[in-house]
Amino acid sequence: MNAKVKPSVDSLLRSEASLDRAFAFLAGLVVVELGWLVCRLSLELFDAGWARTGTALLTAATLAAYGWFAVETGRSASGLGKPGWLYAGWVIGAPLVAIGVGLADLDRVARLLELAPLHLKFVGLLIGISPLSLKFVLSSQLRSEIHDRTFAD
Repeated sequence: MNAKVKPSVDSLLRSEASLDRAFAFLAGLVVVELGWLVCRLSLELFDAGWARTGTALLTAATLAAYGWFAVETGRSASGLGKPGWLYAGWVIGAPLVAIGVGLADLDRVARLLELAPLHLKFVGLLIGISPLSLKFVLSSQLRSEIHDRTFAD
């Protein structure tokens, strides 16, 4: 019989700490990106070259942070005996879907669905940030596992 070796409490604690750091960094970048969007909208900076460069750099940093968060999410899920690739895949896939929604011809899609294009942009934003909820799910499970192993007879 092939029994899986469970990770130690120290390993689970390190996994939770790494997940927390990756989440905090990514959440901070998402807030900065939203602030930058509001700034560009209010100051009408869409044609400025430096604004486009700033947006591209911020987007690249956010995608890199999603990558780090995906790795940590996958490791945490694997440490709990869950398919880590599935969690990491959603963390990577969701922002790509959100980018696809952002690049799509939203006027045509909005007319087809009888919605305003702004509503579709909001849906894209929600899809893009949805992987952040995985942090809370996995952290809760990690804490439960740590508690159970710490106080086991």
